Amino acid sequence: ISVTIDSEMALDLVLAGDIGGTNCRLTLFSIPHTHRRNSTEGPESLDGHTALFGKTYKNEGVHNFDDVLHTFFRDAGVKSHQVAGACFAVAGPVRNDHVTFTNLGWVIDGRSIETSFSIPSVKLINDFVAVGYGLLTLRKDQYQELQAGEHDPAGPIACVGAGTGLGEVYLTTSENGRHTAFGSEGGHKDYCAKSDLEIELLVYLRKKFSGRVSIERVVSGKGLMNVYEFLREKYPDEVVEKYDSVIMNEPSEGALYVSKYKYDYPLCATAMKLMIRAYGTETGNLALQYLPFGGMYITQALILKNLAFFLDEKNGFLAAYRDKGRVAHFTDKIPLRIALVDDLGMKGAHLVAARVVKDLHLANFPTPEAEQPGVPASNILAVAAVAAVVGGIIFMRSRS
Repeated sequence: ISVTIDSEMALDLVLAGDIGGTNCRLTLFSIPHTHRRNSTEGPESLDGHTALFGKTYKNEGVHNFDDVLHTFFRDAGVKSHQVAGACFAVAGPVRNDHVTFTNLGWVIDGRSIETSFSIPSVKLINDFVAVGYGLLTLRKDQYQELQAGEHDPAGPIACVGAGTGLGEVYLTTSENGRHTAFGSEGGHKDYCAKSDLEIELLVYLRKKFSGRVSIERVVSGKGLMNVYEFLREKYPDEVVEKYDSVIMNEPSEGALYVSKYKYDYPLCATAMKLMIRAYGTETGNLALQYLPFGGMYITQALILKNLAFFLDEKNGFLAAYRDKGRVAHFTDKIPLRIALVDDLGMKGAHLVAARVVKDLHLANFPTPEAEQPGVPASNILAVAAVAAVVGGIIFMRSRS
């Protein structure tokens, strides 16, 4: 399957990617030119955008990311210079649109991609920052409200999401109403034990990890396994062999089985409840830290795959979230929401890629009057592409 592009169509092409340690997911979108002149104020939407071609590539055995891009453009039947802008969400810390994948031996650099592929503008963002931007695309039917709070559309937004690890991100607004997402390493904050059982868990984890224990050691897929291992050691008489053997024989998938058996095996239910209460506590901590009256969101696989269990009041998520003593009146006023979509990272990369094109156009034509009738939009991007190539050459020489 390949994409047919009509050069006379009033469309821009943007490329969005979600680049992990195992796979690269790439999707090419078309965006109507009306998007360029939309105000940067107010909520942002992907309405009118069309996914033209998407494919997932395995990273194993691939020399570098450029090879993936070359293959993608060949598979899509598109020349790279036809793309107006790109954004890649990457699993790692990003500095100046540059990231290193140590395990793969890859270095991905936005300026180098602009030069090599004649794409006018390329952004790299951390994968959980991309989740933060993805929140801006949510419709009301794509999140579940746990408490309405006192919503302020201009207020900060915060997000926590447990999957393999624990991600945290926050967003603030500028004077024109556009949100900017900021990454953090908040999942590595210290684990806060409150109950007697949680204190015993903390002591166990301190021994296991030779000292300091982060919240991610409890609130994540790996954390859920840590909690289960603690409980099976504390309560050996409650271990059920037919379940325990499956969980312990598949340590990399153990959390999936703990979750799967939660209604059949009491020790799994207890492990889930301990993790969920810690999750609620950390969500409440973020709500106090950022006062996100724009919305406090919970995302990622761990909650989506166990939604009913999380929502059951007996399991303690909301109680732990609200258990903030004399400052509980703050958390009570924060809009608390569960994002119900599982591809927020790709949605965020898509949103940022669209922003890249809009910003590039506005930089060339700050007002509608500045646009010259009769000059094809592709010429604007062609000039920008030449500028990117020249700038890339200067950049590469300055590094040599």
